[in-house]
Amino acid sequence: MLAEAGYDVSMTDFEGYTSDFAKFRVKKRGLDIKFYDIELPINDKFDIILVFDVLEHVPDNEFEKTIYLLKTLKQNGGKILTTVSFGIQGGLRPMHYESSHEKIKLIETLNE
Repeated sequence: MLAEAGYDVSMTDFEGYTSDFAKFRVKKRGLDIKFYDIELPINDKFDIILVFDVLEHVPDNEFEKTIYLLKTLKQNGGKILTTVSFGIQGGLRPMHYESSHEKIKLIETLNE
């Protein structure tokens, strides 16, 4: 929707089915969106970074590194907007990691 409204949009994901599907939809709609492979270095900076339904899937041992990476991708004066729906593995959200005080504190630093 942002690309259709005329905004410059970029997307990052792991290469594979979901990324291929997103590229298919972008091409079908005639949009111009830049795609990044999440496993490769990204040297660009962004005014707004949307991190929706992502952080709850980041393993505990990579959480701090992921927060740092997001902060390095933000343009000076930029913003990072995120949603987080932590859960309990094995419960209703088996692919979600649990929240912690430390994780919440790290998330709160995203726009410093």
